[in-house]
Amino acid sequence: MAVINPHQDHFPDIGDQEIASLGVPFAFVSVFDHWLTEAECTATSLFTYESALKANQLQDYLAGERKFLALYNHLGNAGTIVNFSGVLRPIVSASSEFQRILRRSLREARFMDVYLEGYGVRILGNYDRTDVIIAETCEQLDVLETEIARFDLHMLRK
Repeated sequence: MAVINPHQDHFPDIGDQEIASLGVPFAFVSVFDHWLTEAECTATSLFTYESALKANQLQDYLAGERKFLALYNHLGNAGTIVNFSGVLRPIVSASSEFQRILRRSLREARFMDVYLEGYGVRILGNYDRTDVIIAETCEQLDVLETEIARFDLHMLRK
């Protein structure tokens, strides 16, 4: 008999599909307040920890990282499920392990895949200081947009 993980419904396999093709509400959380132009992308050295370090802008990078950490810790207080190498399990948002998962994702070493139970959304780590939010309803995104703004981050929608 197959063992069914009670959290599996929150982690459908996306594979290499474009999120838009899934037909679910989604948005992005970012340190940037708009989609950057090509010129803006070229001009910034704050996309990655490594590029900020090389450009002597690590303090600016870390300021944005602290915003993400504070947001995800706050949102995770109501319950967090982590998908780590295909193993789904609850995790305490204040734990050092969760902090490590977040930092590695924000620094693009290994992207996170977490479900925030209190908000009913899945967060996927992504490139360029912009993570993906997948929701079941647009209303969930609206609630989350207010929370994101409280941490001086921005919700970007396509």
